[in-house]
Amino acid sequence: MEQKSSVSAVDKQAINYFELMFNQHHEAHALIDGSGSIVRANLAFCRLLSVEQDELLYKNFSLVAGWPASDGSISFKALTKQNKDFFFSLYTSQSTPIEVVASFYAIQNTNLDDNEKPILVCLRKKPTDDVKNTELRRQQNLLSQLEAIAQIGAWELDITSHEMLWSDRTYDIFEVPATHSPSYRSMLRFFPGEASDILEILFDDLKRWGKGFDLELPVITAQGHSKWVRCQSQRDLTEDQVRIHGILMDISDKRRSEQAIRESEGRFRAVYDHAAMGIVVVSNSTNIVSANIAFCQMVGAEQSEIVVQPIASVVGAYEPLELNECLEKLFSGDEQTIKRELFGKDRAGLELCLSMTASFITTSQENKPMAVLLFDNITQTTQLQRQLQQAQKMEAIGQLTGGIAHDFNNLLASIMGYASLAKEKYSEVSGAPKLSGYLQQIITASERAKDLIQKMLAFSRGGEAELKRCDLVHAIQEAVVLLSSAIPSTIRIEKEITEGLPLIMADATQINQVLLNLCINSRDALDNEKGAIRIGLKQAPENSEAICSSCREPIHGAMLELSVSDNGDGIPEEILEKVFDPFFTTKPVGKGSGMGLAMVHGIIHDHFGHLVVESTPDKGTTFKLFFPVALSLANESVPSVTKVAAEYFPSAMSCRTNRIMVVDDDAAVAELTSELLRTQGYDVDSYTSSDDAFAAFKLNTQG
Repeated sequence: MEQKSSVSAVDKQAINYFELMFNQHHEAHALIDGSGSIVRANLAFCRLLSVEQDELLYKNFSLVAGWPASDGSISFKALTKQNKDFFFSLYTSQSTPIEVVASFYAIQNTNLDDNEKPILVCLRKKPTDDVKNTELRRQQNLLSQLEAIAQIGAWELDITSHEMLWSDRTYDIFEVPATHSPSYRSMLRFFPGEASDILEILFDDLKRWGKGFDLELPVITAQGHSKWVRCQSQRDLTEDQVRIHGILMDISDKRRSEQAIRESEGRFRAVYDHAAMGIVVVSNSTNIVSANIAFCQMVGAEQSEIVVQPIASVVGAYEPLELNECLEKLFSGDEQTIKRELFGKDRAGLELCLSMTASFITTSQENKPMAVLLFDNITQTTQLQRQLQQAQKMEAIGQLTGGIAHDFNNLLASIMGYASLAKEKYSEVSGAPKLSGYLQQIITASERAKDLIQKMLAFSRGGEAELKRCDLVHAIQEAVVLLSSAIPSTIRIEKEITEGLPLIMADATQINQVLLNLCINSRDALDNEKGAIRIGLKQAPENSEAICSSCREPIHGAMLELSVSDNGDGIPEEILEKVFDPFFTTKPVGKGSGMGLAMVHGIIHDHFGHLVVESTPDKGTTFKLFFPVALSLANESVPSVTKVAAEYFPSAMSCRTNRIMVVDDDAAVAELTSELLRTQGYDVDSYTSSDDAFAAFKLNTQG
C-alpha cells in the first residue's frame, strides 16, 4: 500500500508540472477531442482569441477559431497524419482577422481508444515580410559569424549550368577578392597536382552516384600561401538532385599542430630507440608495455617477444618477488623513485647484471598508472669487479702462503738436517737400531712435509721452474703411462689430440704433476666407478673471450688448450670459485690436503698460462689449461743462476778453499748449514746479518 501511494504522489506531481508548463507556454496550445471540442487551452491560446479560459471549454474549435473546414469534411485526426502546417485567418471578437499557422499533433496514450485520444492544436501568428526579412538577415549574420569562428566556407554548384556560389568565408580561404567569379574549374585550380585530380574524380562520383566525400587536401591560395582544408560535399536531394552543396574548413593550424606533434614524437622515438640505456615502460601489473632497442639487446630478445611479458621473467631475475615488491611500492605511492641492482640471466642463459632506476608516471590520455624503468648493463663492470676481487684474494693468499711456506721451510730444514746428522753420527755408530728407526721416521715425515711446502711455494709462485721447449703430446703420453697403475680398469682414459701442434715453453716435470693431479681428481669424482677421463689437446682460438677462472684475466693470443674432462657428478656452482684456494677441499678428512688445485694454479701461471673450469651438475667437469705457444726464436731453456754465475764469474766458481762463510737470516738454518759443512772438513763462519758478513769479508779478503 505504501508503494502504491508513493507512485500516485509522483504521478500527481508530474501532472502538476505538465499543467504548469502547458499553461505558461508562450505559444498558443489547446487540446481538442475527435469532434473538435476544446477540452483545455493555455493562456497564450486565450489571449490570441481574446477570450477567457472558462469561455472556451467544450466549445467547437472550428466555430471559435473560424476554421475553414467547419462543415467537418476534414477530420482533425486526419490532419495529424499530414505532418504539415496550415494557414488560415483567425476571426476573433476584434474586427480585423489574424493570419495564423496551425499545426495538429496526435497525443499518444495507450490507456485510451483511438477515438478518445486528444489532439494538440498549436497556433502562431503568420510572419509578415518584414519579419521574414529581419529573421533572414539575423540568420545570415549568425551564419557568417559561425563560418568565421569555425573557419568554414560554404559553396553550391549547379550540376546542369555549372554555376557556382561561394560564401564570404570561401573567398577568404582561397584569398581572392569579392569580385572574383567562382566556378567549378577555378576552384579546382587552387588544389595543386594530385589533389586536383582526386577532387575531380570525387566530384564525378558525386554527380553520377550521389556518393558524398569528406577528406583533407592541400591548397595553394591566390596569394601563393599553402594551406590545408577539409572538403565535405553531398548532393542536394530536395531539388531533384540538381545541386551539390559543400563546405571548406581551414585546418592549416590543425595540420601544423599535428605535424609538430609527429615531429616531436619522431624525436622522442629516435631518442627512445637509440638511447644507450635500456628503457622499459611497465603497467601496474608489472607487464611490459614497451621497450627500446637497447633493452632488447641487453636481454637478447626481440621487442615483439617481450611486450606484455612480466619484467621479472624477461630479465631472468634470481629474485623476482623482490623486484615485484619494489614496483608495488612504486605504484602504491610509498616511493617515488627506486634504485636497485638486478642479477639474473638473459635469453641465452648468460649472466646479466643490470642497474635499475624506476619512476612512477601517469599517462595524460588514459590516466593509467605506469612506471618507466631505466636499465644500465653493468654485467662487464660486475665481472671486472669480481675478477679484481678474485685476483686480489689470490694474491693475498699467495703472499700469506709463501710467507708461511718460507718460514716453515726453514724450520723443516733444521729438523731434517739435525735428524740426518744424528742418524749418521750417533745412531748408526752406537748401534742403536731403534733410535735409527725413530730418526728415519722423522726424516720420512719431514720429506712429506717438504713436498707439501713445495706445493705451497708453487701456488705462491715461489717455486723454480726450468722452462724449455716442450712437446705437450709427449708429456700427455708420459702422464698416461704413469696413470695406468693409479686408475682402475673400470675408468677409460680417452685422448683427443690434434696433430702438428707447436711447442710451448714449459717444465715437463711440472706439466706431469699438473696432469696427474687433474686426472686423480677426475678419478675421485667418478668414485672409482665406470666412466671416462678425456685428455684433449688442440690449438685455442685467438679471439676467445674466455676469462681465467683463477686470476680472472682475459685469455688471448696464440695458445694451446690442454683439457682434462670427466663425466662425474660435477662441481656445485656455489663452491666453483673456491677450488683454487689453498687448503680448500671437499674430500673427507685425511683424503686430501686441499693444495692440489692450488699447486695447479701456481704452476700454470708460472708458465704464463691460464685455466678455465667448466662444470655442470650430474654431467661432469672440464679443466682447460692454456699455454702460450713458444716463439720460433725462443731460447732452448731459461738459464739457471748457476749457469749465469759460471759464465760471468769463472774464477769464483773454480776457486776452492777450506774456509766458507754461511749467511742466512734464520739462525737455526745458518747453524745447521755450518755444521754440515764442518763435517766435510771446512772451516765455517756463520752470520745472520748480511752487513756483518760483508764487514768480516772485507777484513779478510784472502780467506
